[in-house]
Amino acid sequence: MRIGILACLVAVLALAGCGAPESAKKPGAMKAALLVAGPVSDKGWNGLAHDAGVKMSADMGVEVSELQTKSMGEIEAALRDYSARGYDVIFCHGNEYGEPALKVAKDFPKTHYVITAGRVSAPNVTSLMYGIEDAAYLCGMLAAGMSTTGQAACVGGMEIPVIVGTFKGFELGTKARRPDMKVTSAYIGNWDDTGSAKQQTATLINQGNDFILHNADAAGLGVFQAVQEAAKSGKKVYAFGSNADQASLAPDVILASAVLEINKAFETVITEIRENRFQGTKRALDITNGYVTLQINPALKDRIPPDLLKQVETAREKMVKRELIVPKTD
Repeated sequence: MRIGILACLVAVLALAGCGAPESAKKPGAMKAALLVAGPVSDKGWNGLAHDAGVKMSADMGVEVSELQTKSMGEIEAALRDYSARGYDVIFCHGNEYGEPALKVAKDFPKTHYVITAGRVSAPNVTSLMYGIEDAAYLCGMLAAGMSTTGQAACVGGMEIPVIVGTFKGFELGTKARRPDMKVTSAYIGNWDDTGSAKQQTATLINQGNDFILHNADAAGLGVFQAVQEAAKSGKKVYAFGSNADQASLAPDVILASAVLEINKAFETVITEIRENRFQGTKRALDITNGYVTLQINPALKDRIPPDLLKQVETAREKMVKRELIVPKTD
């Protein structure tokens, strides 16, 4: 394990010390750890978790310590360190934390472990299974309804089930609106190489793809850069944000975003722990219960044909009523 991580564990990088009220630091306050696998400056997946931690600290008086882990060894060490120091709950932001959490949880039955995008459970371990496929499906409908080339593409960080499932949902949405729509998926092999994501996106655009959905964390910023440059050169091309409402990052080309309500889920867990209602289980969080939404960019909404907007809204309403069920990642 690297010395830098050990130092962070000892020092405890508490979010409560970064602008949270003094009440969040009082002795006896609930203590929550937040582990992320990438930079919280990504304006997406990891940034959402960071923002949720800040809000828990400010609104719920929770003392929050945040740590970025960079290897499996660091993950288990961090889990054991926080557990041994008596943290009430450890939010593990990513599927990769699932198996290490199960292992550590056996030794610390009084600690609660929450795995975002996880697929595991135990008496003190719960997984938050976000159905981003629902919102991705709606993005696919928008792409198919507006594409002039009949081609759209997806750019992912790594080819893991959660990302593959997101792109499958997008493709199903395009086919529902336009059966002959062609969807291409590409993966850059990491979560933070904006240069590779930009280059891959530029290639896809040159191949005729005029709508691009990303799910690549920080690397997704490169996707937006490529789409913006193509638009400035005269091409009619749009992008979709993922995880967070990312319209502000490129308001001229991001048509909509598939959004996860991370803060809402974290606060629900805190409330359950305080009321002794926490249960280790696999929780399906999707459009039906308000944990997944489609956010259309207000600046570009008038470019979407009214009849297409109505079709997308009808599909969303059917999802809420479970009349339209988009397959989810196992």
